[in-house]
Amino acid sequence: MAHLYYEYGGGLGDVVSRMAIGCGFNVLNKMTPEDTAEVVVISHNPHSREFFDYHPKASQIKVRAFDYWHPSEDRKMRARYSLPYPAPREIPTCDDKILEFFPAEIDKEPIAKIKGRPYVVFSVSANDQVRHLPYPLARKLIMRCLDLDLLPVFVGKTYMARFVGKPHEHFEIHPEHVESLDLIDKLTVPGVAYLIQGAFAAINCYSAGAVMSWALKKRQLLLYPEGIRKIIDNNEPRLEIETYRGCMHTCFQDVQSHEVIENFFSNLANLKNEGERPGQMEVSS
Repeated sequence: MAHLYYEYGGGLGDVVSRMAIGCGFNVLNKMTPEDTAEVVVISHNPHSREFFDYHPKASQIKVRAFDYWHPSEDRKMRARYSLPYPAPREIPTCDDKILEFFPAEIDKEPIAKIKGRPYVVFSVSANDQVRHLPYPLARKLIMRCLDLDLLPVFVGKTYMARFVGKPHEHFEIHPEHVESLDLIDKLTVPGVAYLIQGAFAAINCYSAGAVMSWALKKRQLLLYPEGIRKIIDNNEPRLEIETYRGCMHTCFQDVQSHEVIENFFSNLANLKNEGERPGQMEVSS
């Protein structure tokens, strides 16, 4: 019998990144009936805890969730909530670095609306509105998916961001196109991850959706504004965009972005014509 302890913090993307870089989440998946776990979530996204609240072994997991605080307050806040200081470092203890997610029971009815069609997940809104995908561009991408008989499925969560003393609202951009499936605010966070897991591809702004796609080694088109280019050019460590062949990325304000988008959809068309089914991308050596 083992008692496990893991901590996750930051935004939803940071939580997913920590899951992928460490092995804690996969270890939770493999707990025996005698094992127990305590998971601490310090996040400004109140939905981050859903990975554990809706986990298949949730009855064995004690979740403690707190509003996000600045690192300079770490010692004070940890003392307040009787958390270890400094935060324990997670030591990888498994060989399987690919995450596996499971839908909650309440996710099954919305997901069933896909009706077995091949689909592309759209995650086009981020905590910072500057990173939102312009809707005229999103509309064009929707039409390109429909031309390939790929169902556009929109995901995301509306919420009040929880920074200690500084809450602010995060809102999602809903699709206007009638042939899109709008699952925004209709899935749990693990339900969204499960949906990406089974997608033909994903189209993301610089958001948690992009990190989920990276963690699941899913082919994706990553689109971001000029202000994010420097982070991407410095090989943003959470995304490792050059380490798996499925990611195409571009600044959507660039005149060259059209070429990247065309290449992405050309690849999708070729793969679909070859009869490829949804799956994970190969990791480069």
